[in-house]
Amino acid sequence: MEKSEPPSTDILIVTALREELNALTPHFNLNSPISFLTTSIPCYIDPSVVCDSGVGSYSVAILCLNAMGNTNAGIDVTNALRDLNPAYVFMFGI
Repeated sequence: MEKSEPPSTDILIVTALREELNALTPHFNLNSPISFLTTSIPCYIDPSVVCDSGVGSYSVAILCLNAMGNTNAGIDVTNALRDLNPAYVFMFGI
């Protein structure tokens, strides 16, 4: 997994567990995960999710923390918010 400059994204979806990420993957065209210099958590990006109306598209990043409720998760989400600068953020899972 290579480290690269983070792209700007419209939407960031955060999951705590791998099972939650697995539930999302069929709905997106996710490439290999990429890592950024400020976090060790890999991020999956779909650069062009077409709206249901067929007009316009969004870039979506999905970050899987692989654990619930720890300080490192908060730090990684903070770094992702800074690096990706999303317009919208969603927490997906239970």
